[in-house]
Amino acid sequence: MDMLEEDLAIRDEFETKKCGDDSSEATFHFVAFVPYQDMVWKLDGLERDAQCLGGSRSSEWLNLARPFIEAMIAERGGVDLHFALLALVGDPLGSFVSVLAENVKALQKLRTRLNAVEPDWRSFSVYDDVDDGGGVILGPDMVYGLDDESISQATLSPFYEEKLRANTASSLMGFRQELITAQASLRRSFQEEHQNVQSEEVRAATRRHDFGPMILEWLQMLCKKGQLKSLIERAEDNFMNYQR
Repeated sequence: MDMLEEDLAIRDEFETKKCGDDSSEATFHFVAFVPYQDMVWKLDGLERDAQCLGGSRSSEWLNLARPFIEAMIAERGGVDLHFALLALVGDPLGSFVSVLAENVKALQKLRTRLNAVEPDWRSFSVYDDVDDGGGVILGPDMVYGLDDESISQATLSPFYEEKLRANTASSLMGFRQELITAQASLRRSFQEEHQNVQSEEVRAATRRHDFGPMILEWLQMLCKKGQLKSLIERAEDNFMNYQR
């Protein structure tokens, strides 16, 4: 079934309420603003198709979406409506893993570089060249979600690449200390974020709702309006066309 069609009933209720009929209960739907391929798209649960708002660089797409959000709230502000803004963002733990993988890969390459420039470099290193549990991670560590693949696929920044080209042991050892300090900070941040995620999951588990009755009510509303059968037939036609 075309899920966007299910919101036709909500549109009718919204229009009724906008005209001043307060007999019906408040209705709910979602409007999403999505950046994709340097364009910003508006996905409205009351509209059949996505609306392109224009082009924008990914780092600046909120500047393009903000006026549309403000206009939408202002336009419907005369009606007794409430708005909630939600952000869907990437998993912060995944970001930490990516940066940590780059850090470990840089340390691995640095070890190879030091062996070539100063084979005896370990004699004046504060840290052993192994992870002793509280030392330095130099390979896979599933506590932090690090595996061989994530490390091998990590891309070193130009800054790291330049540092690795140093020709003196002192410069390379200084860079190693920078990496070790950065890794310690990353590991602390990862652990703190992991604890936050676990706390949020516990809280979220107590707020889960069964949306089955609401979905059933939507289907009943579509059926009463005589729209359910045509929507099913249209969905079947679309599926058959897709199969061809």
